[in-house]
Amino acid sequence: PALCGTSAEQLCAGTCGSGRTDMTKWLPSTFLTAGITGAQMEGMSRALQTHGECARRCVEEGVLIHPSADVARDAERGLEILKRCGVVQLGGVTDLATLDRTLDAVHKLRQTKNEFKALVDRKQLHDNRRQLYLPFSDPFTTADSLGVYPVVHTILQLYFDGPFGIDHVSVLTSASPNANQTLHPDVPHYTRQHVSVHTALQDITREMAPTYFCP
Repeated sequence: PALCGTSAEQLCAGTCGSGRTDMTKWLPSTFLTAGITGAQMEGMSRALQTHGECARRCVEEGVLIHPSADVARDAERGLEILKRCGVVQLGGVTDLATLDRTLDAVHKLRQTKNEFKALVDRKQLHDNRRQLYLPFSDPFTTADSLGVYPVVHTILQLYFDGPFGIDHVSVLTSASPNANQTLHPDVPHYTRQHVSVHTALQDITREMAPTYFCP
């Protein structure tokens, strides 16, 4: 990740529908209210400074960990990074044989025209991107096939402070050429209510224009 020189306006734009929502219409009592006090401005300034300091630490210390055999210890470390930076990257947790079986099943699913057509979504994404919702059938019924390895599962349990459910599982495809998606939140800004888990299904190089993350 790279540190973003984020302005107060950019913070609001990222939170409020990625700048695509007219907030004066959505929350008029907030965005059309005159007479913001100096104390309120100072408070926002302090919050922005704290955000910058936290983001700088995430950049300098990194968000990548390489899990060991000690799942509990790795999960605690991963949880701390996730809570502080908004993302944690787990290196070397993917079982390659399981990944190959999952990929093979995805390729077969794409060859079944009727089922593929029912499961593929091109509306929620844009600029030559699509997602294929995976059916709850073999081999997509095991945690490992979905990328939910023990350390991932434990981090999620700690983050949600108990049991949690999976909303959906999909395979994202970003075909070339496509346009910049701009910075945007993957999940709503409700603490410990939603998390996105991404597993790379192939090696991602810089030439592919990998995802940029702003902590």
